[in-house]
Amino acid sequence: MKLVSKIATGIASILIVLSAWMFYQMAPVIAGFGAKSLCSCAYVGGRSAESVLTNELGTFPLSLGTFELNRTDSSAYGSVFGLFEAKAIFRKGLGCTIIHELPENEIRTRLPGLAIVRPVLSDTLAWPYGSGIPDSIPHDIDLDALQQALTDIFEDKGATHPMNTRAVVVIYKDQLIAEKYADGFDQHSALTGWSMTKSMTNAMMGVMVHQKRLNIYEPAHVPEWSAGDDPRKQITVDQLLRMSSGLHWEEDYTKASNATNMLYKKADMGRVAAIQPLQYAPDEVWYYSSGTSNLLSRLIRQTLGDEQYYLFPYNEVINKLGI
Repeated sequence: MKLVSKIATGIASILIVLSAWMFYQMAPVIAGFGAKSLCSCAYVGGRSAESVLTNELGTFPLSLGTFELNRTDSSAYGSVFGLFEAKAIFRKGLGCTIIHELPENEIRTRLPGLAIVRPVLSDTLAWPYGSGIPDSIPHDIDLDALQQALTDIFEDKGATHPMNTRAVVVIYKDQLIAEKYADGFDQHSALTGWSMTKSMTNAMMGVMVHQKRLNIYEPAHVPEWSAGDDPRKQITVDQLLRMSSGLHWEEDYTKASNATNMLYKKADMGRVAAIQPLQYAPDEVWYYSSGTSNLLSRLIRQTLGDEQYYLFPYNEVINKLGI
């Protein structure tokens, strides 16, 4: 019995240490994610703190954190038991940035904000050429089935499985045929883009190729790979775009990983990806990597310079498409 008791005690001790280590790794991620989400949803999306706390930050493990807005300096604060803290600041035209590894004042003064001029879309032209709504829809659409699908998408399946659907837009044969929004949201609401932003990065790359600023089939100019015998220096921009670079990466949001550490603990996210070792030969393995996308974003910034880097997506992609 004493042996069994010792084994049980040993296992319990191991589990306690493991849990404490996992908490130590994830708590800064929780604080950073919460601060950034609250900041973006409130200052960019125009939502109330109560809505964000309930819908974005109300479930475990995010519920371990405490989050609040400070509208006097356009910031949001996150804390996990007062032991791990994070702050995100809003700058007009730039969105929200988590303060990590760089002084807040340096971030604010380096680029305090941008004046963004958005195009005014014609309300006499239908989507996608304007903001108008078409008078009719194609005759082969089953309207009853369409409306039922929209209803189902917004209907919660119970407290344990909330749908949290914010908006649905249905396009058929280049025509807007249906749209529906949750309470507090409409066609003008700014929603978090998450990895859809990767498509914006790729579009910016395409514009730069068209402008002859970039050749994607040449090796990527990454300073960390400049040593003569570094095998990574042969990785091309094309291989980075296709996420086939062979760089080591762990895209896991359930724990402290390359992805979560990059997003919520580091200031230079492109560098996090750049310092990863080569795990496979380029084009040997495809692996989804947000690190690769941030490395591409840094390459764009190196080419354009700081201010043009921020204006470029507006001037060359967003405004021209009327987004």
